[in-house]
Amino acid sequence: EFGGTLGKMMKFFGAGKPINSVDYYKGDQKRSDTFDGEKLASTAIIDIDRELFVNIDHKRQEYTQMTFEEWRQMFEQTMKDLKQDQAQEESETKTDVKWDIKVDVKETGAKEQIEGRPTDQVIITLDVNTTVTAQEEGKAPETAKANLIVTSSQWMFKGDDSAQKEMMLFSLKMIKKLGIAPDKASMQQMMHQVFESYPQLGAAMEKLQKESDKLGGVAMRVESLYESKADPQTAQAMKEGKKDKESTEIPTSVGGLVGGLGKKMLNKQLEKKQEHKDRTTLLKSKLEVTDLTTSSLGSGLFEIPASYKLVKPQTK
Repeated sequence: EFGGTLGKMMKFFGAGKPINSVDYYKGDQKRSDTFDGEKLASTAIIDIDRELFVNIDHKRQEYTQMTFEEWRQMFEQTMKDLKQDQAQEESETKTDVKWDIKVDVKETGAKEQIEGRPTDQVIITLDVNTTVTAQEEGKAPETAKANLIVTSSQWMFKGDDSAQKEMMLFSLKMIKKLGIAPDKASMQQMMHQVFESYPQLGAAMEKLQKESDKLGGVAMRVESLYESKADPQTAQAMKEGKKDKESTEIPTSVGGLVGGLGKKMLNKQLEKKQEHKDRTTLLKSKLEVTDLTTSSLGSGLFEIPASYKLVKPQTK
């Protein structure tokens, strides 16, 4: 659920509807089904032994596949493209980004029965404060500040952990096969590749992952809230009616969170509501497990229907 005017537009285009899915785990295989109402729409299969990703479109009766090696090549190319884009941006505008990131994990003591299972609430908060200073040649530097607050309320079931062990074992096998081992050194290497320009952000995400891993059990419900918060100087400028770029725009360089039309809508929404509250809701999401069972699964569940046609993946 997107907030404000942006949310209304997303609903107009059909976004915001609940997504129902079922995941199956069996040894080195995982199947994920997505439904349109009660009708099976798509299936994603990961086969670790065969090192294969398969995506099935049941409406068209077609499927695509990608090997683990092809995925590695795609990932490496994506990293190269990101570095090239960054180098081009830096050549056009001298930009300095400073991050102040805080991660907090709190066990509230609250308890709730979800689908007949006892759960405990844990709230994880990620507070990202960013200051962006940009200077074009021959012009005075401009500074913009942005604050993103992510609050995730997780209800954890820590009873029978057989399902959790099965899912965790599969994930570890897949990570190793892809060449990304879950040890500290490899995790730092991964973070270095993705967050090379923003080391503090990488460190925060790594800490968030480590703290989440400590929770243990199965997250039966996860409610996440993404909010932006204007700094006092920006808020005062809005009250005084200033429309200059430095004081009213949300910088697109903050993780690529918003841009284009979405950015303009969020600016208007922030200006309109700033006198009433200091936070603007960007996105709310809710993920809830409605059933968790362990039972014997047939091998046919992970096979592609014989009548379906293999097609090439669509690429941009």
